Parts: sequence; C-alpha cells; structure tokens
Amino acid sequence: MILSDYYYYFQNALTPRFCDELIKHGLSQQEQLALTGDQTLKIAMEGGLKQKDIKDLKKKRDSNITWLSDNWIYKEIHPYIMEANKLAGWNFQWNYSEACQFTKYKLNQFYDWHCDSWDKPYDNPLNENTHGKIRKLSVTVILSDPKDYKGGELEFDFRN
Repeated sequence: MILSDYYYYFQNALTPRFCDELIKHGLSQQEQLALTGDQTLKIAMEGGLKQKDIKDLKKKRDSNITWLSDNWIYKEIHPYIMEANKLAGWNFQWNYSEACQFTKYKLNQFYDWHCDSWDKPYDNPLNENTHGKIRKLSVTVILSDPKDYKGGELEFDFRN
C-alpha cells in the first residue's frame, strides 16, 4: 500500500498526570513474558512453549508485559488515533482496539526490529473483534523519561 505519510506523531500530547497514572497502573498488574506473533501462535496451536522456543524468543525480544484494556486509557488515547488517521489522510475504517501492551524493560532487556502488522487478516474465529481484520494502526506511547535509559529509539524502516 502506498501512503503519502507512513506515520504521524504527537509530541507531549498526554499529560504528565495521565502518564504517571498509566505507569502506576501498569506496574501494579501481573506481568508475563512478552511474546512475538510466532510464539503466540505456537501457544495457541501447541499449548505452550518449549525451552528452545523461549531461547529463540529471547534473541528477538526480552521483556515483560501486562495487558491493559481499561476504558480510561482508551478515552485518553483514542482521540489522537482518530486525529492521526484523519490528518495523515489514511481514513482507515476503525472500530476496535486491541488491549494495550504495557512493556517493562529491565537492565539490558530489549525488543529488536519487528513489524506491528501482518499481510494476512487475523484468523481466530473465537475473537469476533479481530477475526478477518488486519491491524492497520499501531500506537507507541513512550512513558519513560529519556534521561532514565539508554537506547530504545523508535525507528521506522521504509524499505520495500
């Protein structure tokens, strides 16, 4: 798909108070090992991950996450998604948001290059919200002060 703008961003859009509340809430939730799409699929199909799968995962991604789907979070972030979708000229049909992934990075943890979308629709008849859909919009909210960590730059690769 050829777009005139492949990304849109807002700087300092969310209030410090909202960010602090989001961090506090995210840190209070039960965390789990962060997976990639491949590992999520393996769990669904095979019922779990083997040691080799975890070792392979840790080469690409080493972090922990919690899933957040609280309305107060969506209420704050959705207007920016709608505005970016309009101002960038994408005008994608959008009627559902997946749960927010709150990622926790400890010393030397990372998430290597990855793509937030797939070339095929989700194939999960048990989830009517995502089945048959393709993720077209993805949001990254950087909550940490850049002075508190090294690395973590958000980069885009526009090669075809």
